[in-house]
This record gives sequence, C-alpha cells and structure tokens, in this order.
Amino acid sequence: MTVTDNFNRYLLLCQALSGTQRAPVTALFERLFTEFGLPRAICSDNGAPFASTALGGISHLSKWWIDLGIRPERIQPAHPEQNGRHERMHRSLKDSLHARLDKMEQDLCAQQV
Repeated sequence: MTVTDNFNRYLLLCQALSGTQRAPVTALFERLFTEFGLPRAICSDNGAPFASTALGGISHLSKWWIDLGIRPERIQPAHPEQNGRHERMHRSLKDSLHARLDKMEQDLCAQQV
C-alpha cells in the first residue's frame, strides 16, 4: 500500500501487505494520522479495502474515515489516469527498485569472478 500527500507529493507510506484485511490497513492509517494529522479527503481506487459492493460502495474503512470527518474520494473504475500523479509515483518507485536490483546483481556477479 502506498500513500502520498497530494499537495507536496511526498511518499508518506510504502508498505507491503499480505492481503486486504481491514485491521492492518487501519493500523497503518492510524499511524499516519498520528504522525501527520487528519486529511480533509483521501482519494483511492475501487479495490478492497477502500470500496465495497454495499450500498454506495462504502467499506468499513471508508465509514471509519467518514466518522473521523475525512471525505473518501474514489476514482472511476478502470480509469487510473484520474489518479495519474499517484500512478506515476508507482512507476518511479518500480523503476528505482529495478535499478537497485540490477546494481545488486552486478555487484554479486563481480564478487563471484
């Protein structure tokens, strides 16, 4: 899961999760809210745990945000360009990881010679 500040573009959270269970995601958001305060809105895609098939698509996580006074905003399904800045950050993050792995592989090969 990644969380960025849409104003300053800072990556606030980059955490691998084993699934989409509510408890670990809620714990991560609690940590973010404690450190950075409550945002006015949170924009997300339509995947779990951000949306559901319930009336209005409100998930337990979205309801918790609403109870905290945070407005959940979701992009339209199959339109990642509506969250282009965040998607671009994902691409930059992947490129950086690939470059780092390539460098580590080169270093390992050089040590074996």
